[in-house]
Amino acid sequence: MLIMFPPYFLYVIYIHVKDVINNLENENSINKSVKKIVPDITLKDENAIVKLVLKTENLLFIQSADNYVEVNFLENGVLSKSLLRNSIKKLEPTFINTPIIRCHRSFIVNTKNIELTKKTASGFNLKLNQVSELIIPVSKSYISEFTKFTKKS
Repeated sequence: MLIMFPPYFLYVIYIHVKDVINNLENENSINKSVKKIVPDITLKDENAIVKLVLKTENLLFIQSADNYVEVNFLENGVLSKSLLRNSIKKLEPTFINTPIIRCHRSFIVNTKNIELTKKTASGFNLKLNQVSELIIPVSKSYISEFTKFTKKS
């Protein structure tokens, strides 16, 4: 019995360690795939109260209107709008590491939803997939940032 016990014990430990390593590798690959999923965007008002949470791909554009911003997004495939009391400048840091950029002093746009880009004398004009009647300008001061993102896409 003493002769049989050590090899059996080592074999059981080997199987257990191998199983633990496989489980850790599976968890690690799951965590990597979860990080690749685009995170939700949380939009807050001027008092830092959460007013709107959107998936990144559903946000179309944000338009400034004095002390308010009009958030245009897709909700169940239908264009929806929400008004927040906040400035576009305060919302801009929310979109770091996302495909959403500021393209004009009054507009922030999701670069994933751009259908057409047309060069003009003052910069560019954008047409979005879901909003065909609206033309969003890209001003000269934001062209360099805009071209970086469009080259990545």
